[in-house]
Amino acid sequence: MVELDGAQHSAADAQAYDLQRTQVLEALGLRVLRFGNAQVLQALASVMETIEAAVHQSIAEP
Repeated sequence: MVELDGAQHSAADAQAYDLQRTQVLEALGLRVLRFGNAQVLQALASVMETIEAAVHQSIAEP
């Protein structure tokens, strides 16, 4: 699962919510990849490489 976070996610309450949400999703067997909007806009190639590596890793795992 890929999530893009805007500036509002830097607030303490939003970070706590994101952490809790990520823990619930991971408990369901999902992997969460989280990127900031600025990261996507400034380093899209790097973000895509990270996503691609995660996909390949998940395919390789039993």
